[in-house]
Amino acid sequence: FDKQGEIDSVIASVSDITENETSKIKLKQSLKEQEVLMQEIHHRVKNNLAVISGLLQIQRFNSDDDRLNKALESSEMRIKSMALIHEKLYQAESLSEIDFKYYIQDLVNAVVSTLDVSSKISADYYCESMYLNVNQAIPTALILNELLYNAAEHAFTDQDEGKIEVTLKQTNGRVYLTVHDNGKGLPDSFFKGETTSMGSTIIQALISQLDAEFKAEN
Repeated sequence: FDKQGEIDSVIASVSDITENETSKIKLKQSLKEQEVLMQEIHHRVKNNLAVISGLLQIQRFNSDDDRLNKALESSEMRIKSMALIHEKLYQAESLSEIDFKYYIQDLVNAVVSTLDVSSKISADYYCESMYLNVNQAIPTALILNELLYNAAEHAFTDQDEGKIEVTLKQTNGRVYLTVHDNGKGLPDSFFKGETTSMGSTIIQALISQLDAEFKAEN
């Protein structure tokens, strides 16, 4: 401004931001492509697991060996529990983690509907929102599958009705996942360490993988 307060001159600075804007556009496109690719990967993994599950089911239908059929059925459920994780990831806004709260009910329904006891089992849920990444969600899902499958198959053989209760909560920086049932309880051999079932072996391996702790009680 001059002494009279009028504009005397103007200094202007101009920057060419074309390159920056072009880079931003390319980055957005790249992120979108990666997102679509991750969705497709989760979708294909889910479909491939569903095919494997279907093959086991066909083999089970064509077998008269009860022991073999039980082994196939439990393997089928383990595969379904993993496929369900990928389905939830495919549907989630974040492709790297899921709210495990919304997974639990679907898994309980899947396990119970697989067995012949679906009409006599009811389930209650007391679950907080809990976001787990893929490396946490799949081992946790497999552990939950083993506990639910064991409860649904063995806990209510001496009663007309049964209830399964699943709790998921976070306290003091730790996540607690609990499965209760009002069935006949675990045998003494379980607490003496004499049980060497496939389910127990899988749970112990996954507990170690998650750096977690496992506690059972009647």
